[in-house]
Amino acid sequence: MNREIRLYDELRINDFKPFNQSLKFLDQVVENVRGKYELADDDYNILLYGRSGTRYKIELNFNRKLARKLHSGYSRLNSKEIEDHLPLLLSVFDKTLDYNLYWFDKRTERWDYLCIHQDESEKPNCWQPDIIASLALSLRNDLISAMEPELYTLRDSILESLPTYWAFGSNSGFSNVAKYVSILEQIRKYSHARLDDDDRDKLATLVSEGKILVDELGRV
Repeated sequence: MNREIRLYDELRINDFKPFNQSLKFLDQVVENVRGKYELADDDYNILLYGRSGTRYKIELNFNRKLARKLHSGYSRLNSKEIEDHLPLLLSVFDKTLDYNLYWFDKRTERWDYLCIHQDESEKPNCWQPDIIASLALSLRNDLISAMEPELYTLRDSILESLPTYWAFGSNSGFSNVAKYVSILEQIRKYSHARLDDDDRDKLATLVSEGKILVDELGRV
């Protein structure tokens, strides 16, 4: 019988309260999105399904030795120093819990890499487990997330996975699948464009139409 895995139990660092609380939050989110953890060598994966039917894997890589060393420095700071310089501190800690994302392509029966990491030019504003929790929520609600112009790599994967998963029997109603795919292809034009007011209105209309279709498609 497989034991239940909770990252708070597996990865917490003694007396490192904010990091440990962030792990607890990630555990709760994984449960809420009906995901599960699996042990992978010395690390862990998060497995979950999006509303599209697509299967996702978030591969976690935890460096306990680095986390303990960085915590020793963090523990020497006072509360004001932490508050004043939190983004800088978080950017130092982001390598303690790294991750990679994949979606399962049923055509090849392989996990394909999917890059939707945070913009490296922006300093983080929360602990790494919180970022991973946000990612899990976006993936669970992938049909909505894929309509956000900046999430172009997720959108590209949905353009492949949704028709494929329909063909394997994961979704009903090919007409709605085709309509939704058409909307994503139109949204794709706005991914890297500088939008004027007319563009924003057209994009908002497309998203509204897409959300109506999501109610029909997203029953996973």
